[in-house]
Amino acid sequence: MGELLFGDLAEPGAKSKSRLIQEEPLQTAEKPLTPQSNSKPTPNKAESVKTITQARPNWISDRLRRIMDLEVVENPVEIGTIIQDAVGNDDISNTNSEASNPENRQEDSTNKEVSNRKLDLSAENTKNTEKPALKDKLTGAIQESHGHTWKSDRLRRILGENDQLDVNLATSTTETLVAANNNTADTTNNVAVTRVNNGSVVAKHRGTKMNQAQDLGSRIADIKGAERIKSFCYTCPWQCPTEVFVRDGKVVYTKGNPESPHNIGSRCAKGMASTYITQDPDRLRYPMLRTNPKGEPGEFKRITWDEAFTYIADKLKEIKSNYGAESVVYTCHHDPNTQFFRHLLGDLYGSPNNYTHTSGCEMDRRSACLTLFGHLFPMHDFENSRYIMLWGMNMLGANQGLWESRALIEAKKKGARLVVVDPNFTETAQKADEWIPIKPGTDGAMALAMCYVITNEELFDTEFVSRYCEGFDGFAEHLQSCGYTPEWAADITGIPAETIARLAREFATSKPAMSAIFKGSGYYTNGADAGRACYILNAICGEVDKPGNLHLKDWAPLGLPVSIPDEAKANNDAQPLHVAMGYPLAPDLPNARLPEAVINGNPYPVKALFVQSTNPVMSDPDTDLMKEMFKHLELSVAIELFMSETAIECDIVLPETSFYEHAEIRQGMYIDPKVVLCQPAIEPLGESKPLYDIVKGIAEKMGWAEHFPYEKWEDWAEPMMENVPMSVSELKDKGFWVGNRKYNRVPDGLPTPSGKIEIRSSAYADAGFSPYPIYTERSVIPDSEYPLQLTHSKLSMHCNIVTQNNPLLMEICPENWVEINSQDASKYGIVDDTYVMIESPKDKIRIKVKVTEGLVPGCVSVRHGHGFGHWAMGSTAKGKGAHSNNLMEAHTSPITGANCYNECKVRIRAAV
Repeated sequence: MGELLFGDLAEPGAKSKSRLIQEEPLQTAEKPLTPQSNSKPTPNKAESVKTITQARPNWISDRLRRIMDLEVVENPVEIGTIIQDAVGNDDISNTNSEASNPENRQEDSTNKEVSNRKLDLSAENTKNTEKPALKDKLTGAIQESHGHTWKSDRLRRILGENDQLDVNLATSTTETLVAANNNTADTTNNVAVTRVNNGSVVAKHRGTKMNQAQDLGSRIADIKGAERIKSFCYTCPWQCPTEVFVRDGKVVYTKGNPESPHNIGSRCAKGMASTYITQDPDRLRYPMLRTNPKGEPGEFKRITWDEAFTYIADKLKEIKSNYGAESVVYTCHHDPNTQFFRHLLGDLYGSPNNYTHTSGCEMDRRSACLTLFGHLFPMHDFENSRYIMLWGMNMLGANQGLWESRALIEAKKKGARLVVVDPNFTETAQKADEWIPIKPGTDGAMALAMCYVITNEELFDTEFVSRYCEGFDGFAEHLQSCGYTPEWAADITGIPAETIARLAREFATSKPAMSAIFKGSGYYTNGADAGRACYILNAICGEVDKPGNLHLKDWAPLGLPVSIPDEAKANNDAQPLHVAMGYPLAPDLPNARLPEAVINGNPYPVKALFVQSTNPVMSDPDTDLMKEMFKHLELSVAIELFMSETAIECDIVLPETSFYEHAEIRQGMYIDPKVVLCQPAIEPLGESKPLYDIVKGIAEKMGWAEHFPYEKWEDWAEPMMENVPMSVSELKDKGFWVGNRKYNRVPDGLPTPSGKIEIRSSAYADAGFSPYPIYTERSVIPDSEYPLQLTHSKLSMHCNIVTQNNPLLMEICPENWVEINSQDASKYGIVDDTYVMIESPKDKIRIKVKVTEGLVPGCVSVRHGHGFGHWAMGSTAKGKGAHSNNLMEAHTSPITGANCYNECKVRIRAAV
């Protein structure tokens, strides 16, 4: 086994900020070490584990620390910051300073201590007398953990399953130091001492050298000559500001923007691995046209951009003439910079139909927010809260934003009580003061029962509800007449009545408090009313838009990049598709209902579909139905990075640039008003184009070139930024703008029909629904043939369906799995860490299983089932894990038409 030593990586003459990055929590040596040293430190389990905990807090979870009797680290740092330490936050382009002269270097005691630390990886020292106890604890932690892929190569070595070592600096685009055992040395007696001094690497090996050891010094040298560009990461919707380092036309390194309050210089694993996308060999590079009939596996030929634009424009003109502009549907997100398609196909062409990525998973929650508060997306002021109740909301494990995760932890440090209501013992539940293991799809019943206790015992905020709430008295009567008592809810939810009552009293008497939901509670047909009930808890207790409450944030005042004059806009009296379908309370077109219009022409025909960075075939329920839909379209266009499962069904596939290759200005996902910028860092790959250039090309063929006059992104950025107190030039230099947070706007009036918080919803009443939230049973109930409820949860190492072709992330988490309670596992003969078959009335999948106590009996939970099991996208992603969406039929919310991913009954058996 080799010895690995990283010397001081600080600039010569500068005070060291280096941290030792250890691959394994083994023994460290405090004595000075030279390459000739044969001293062996006395094994010390506690010290070694504390060292690795401090160096790698994102690797060892807080649960694991508790198991090992370790304290939680106050200031977590991200994995593998060797390069970041070398660079620091100074201008790395300046390499001619006096400090860079080795003769002027003054190495202080800190430098000596860091450079003399030793990570002893010798086989003899790993087999000490304390190893079995450590092994037992770690093994127990892994068995308890939901994340079985944390049992990585590194952890297997710690557990003694493999005593060989291979060190690999993951790629030139990440800062993660990875130890992998798949290409290990032939012997275990190697000694490799690697020291980094003044930007160069000196490596001395005895025996077989480590096969994948890379020249770290060259990496640092590359970075020192690189251009630094402010940008943001877009591997998930949270848009963390970053700094991108470019040399010779390539991204050589990225790091979080240290000035940003959003992420404070940090990034998650997805962000650290994101630069792989710039040279992914599976990226689309050219426009392509389908050559074989629809419904067959896609075969395409390369065409020019001019041919693509002409084909699309001719089809659009033909479809409008035959069916009307409303027969075209397009994807368009909420940020102003993504409105190019809205200008083209909405304003100029005349289609009233677009849907967003939230149409599939958040519509019930957003409808509840919109009808109650008049705000589509309230934020969470966690850091100032004293009592936080989360419903089906896994902040720490479902790729939520770094700032919200950090704010939640800060609240805990300040003494806030955290209660998590979830069938699954999620990463957030593991941090909670109390986990409420509720039955799936019954959140609304518990929330209504809590409202009953608060109103019946007069624990509500009398002044607040009388002045700022509409319909409170009627709501209290509604709760009484429906009998929504804790005893009633206990039978439905599986939560004791006394627990429900206690939680209601705690919530009402703790100031400030917050009841928050996200996607989990909305994956059922009763999700809209469940969302309303959970949010009404805030209203009746006066916990809205004050410090520590739900925050009705002001979004940044961004303008539109393109202005279409009224006289140029198309006139079309056709109703939006979702209104004509009977979903007037839906914020967007529910994409799960789109096949009905395409296949059956109900309520009117849809003949063309444009999808941009969206994969409905993969991400929506009933995969077979979504694939069938594309056979009936006369024009289908995918604007994508990869040949996705949706793209392969389309007529035209257009390659879009990545966020490292184009500009975007977005209203950052942050509690304060925020603008974030990503700007082109490198040239586009192949012939790929930014979205604006694609829309501009189609517009020119349609005869609307004058409405898209800009040649440079800075030109369309100017009108977007004209209401923001920062110029485009300043934004390029800083990377973001943050405004001031405002509280207590409820007294000023809300954008609802009454101007108040509408506990009694006039919008629901006008649409023919109960004006007060009610509880209805979910639509799919397990039975004797299919006795288990299928539920879903996400993985922090992946984002939706876009990261599975990244080999760095796939090494950490190469496949997904299903979790089952130990009682159910025993009943159905399921063994942990084996493969099982999950069958629904519609389909079946083969997937790895994890047996756990952290899941309510009677259900199974597939982790990231919509993102794994690719059959079209990418050589790395293809065939890895299991795709669970085809197990489901397309059940939708009766109020918004939203996808109901958890409305599915299944059975489970061991795979043959």
